[in-house]
Amino acid sequence: VICEGEVEFEDDFAEKEKALHIIMRQYVDKKFTYSVPAVNNVKIWKLRMDSVGAKEFGIMRPGSISYKDRMEF
Repeated sequence: VICEGEVEFEDDFAEKEKALHIIMRQYVDKKFTYSVPAVNNVKIWKLRMDSVGAKEFGIMRPGSISYKDRMEF
């Protein structure tokens, strides 16, 4: 996936802590507490997307050459 847009850096402590909770919730079902230095050392980038592009992998299209039929890479 390729995204284009403007990047903003989040400096708000509460927003950083909220992002950490969202990330950690994917791995464990308990709520963490974070020290001030830990949160301050986290860098969060927000991307205001202007465009998004992607490529499909592994989808055979009519006329496409499969990997086993290729003579060279």
